[in-house]
Amino acid sequence: MSLNQYGYILPLILAFFIVVVAGFSIQGVWSFFVTERFGWGPKENGISLSFVGVMVAVVQAGVTGVLVKRLGPVKALYIGLIFNMIGLTLFAFATDGWMVYAIMVPYAFGGIAGPALQGIMSNQIPGDKQGELQGGLTSAQNLAAIIGLPMMAAIFAFFTGDKSPFYFAGAHLALGAVLVAVSIALAMRALRGYTPPSVEGQRSEEPS
Repeated sequence: MSLNQYGYILPLILAFFIVVVAGFSIQGVWSFFVTERFGWGPKENGISLSFVGVMVAVVQAGVTGVLVKRLGPVKALYIGLIFNMIGLTLFAFATDGWMVYAIMVPYAFGGIAGPALQGIMSNQIPGDKQGELQGGLTSAQNLAAIIGLPMMAAIFAFFTGDKSPFYFAGAHLALGAVLVAVSIALAMRALRGYTPPSVEGQRSEEPS
């Protein structure tokens, strides 16, 4: 049997795919963006990337599990996506380099969304379908990389080039925020009526 029988799973995989695409507004384009917007060189670029890496690692290692357990996976998912969207929006309109480090804090908390979303899907799929689910998520992630990076790079190049109707170095980040908003809407629609398992191994009924 295919994952198609779980009608709510495919919309969640789509939401996951869209979030990964949105993430490429940071990955791969970051150095070009901060150089264009703030005039940063390799040293400043490296420090900023190291800082956001540390922040994400701290959230993943020390915060994600606690929040998911305390809030439940659905609330943790929405909170993570909202933080992600806020972070991308603030990055898009940041005017001074120091702002980047302040914005990295809420952006890093967006990292709780991925584990929460994958946990929700895993809890709703029988054990013999877990491999198929992980394969679907990997395929979605790979496809997002193929689409996301060149798309975000092209948008950045266009809105900082001579042919753009207006200059906006953060256009790709603003698009990323919009995509995360779309993923929130998809997740909310798919998870209407979702009830997390109350007993180990118990599967809740499918959301309607």
